[in-house]
Amino acid sequence: MNYENITRKHVLDAVAKIEQDNILLKDSNIYDVIINQKAYSLEGIMRYANELANGTKEWSLTGNEQIQRLFKDLGFELVDKNYDNPNKEN
Repeated sequence: MNYENITRKHVLDAVAKIEQDNILLKDSNIYDVIINQKAYSLEGIMRYANELANGTKEWSLTGNEQIQRLFKDLGFELVDKNYDNPNKEN
């Protein structure tokens, strides 16, 4: 898997596919990425973005610093679900 091939366009195209096909993503535990004012699982989006960029839906990274950095480097906003949602039960 080559993370460097994934571009902002791959991520946006992945979101479009997820929305168009009504794909349900597994909820993330800690961080969501905000795209078009909607929260998405980091790993869920990257599985589809990786498929577009590299031809495989595999994604071995989970909500760690590397995947967070990748989204930030592509210019996306991340939300810490535990910090930004005071009503969430821990």
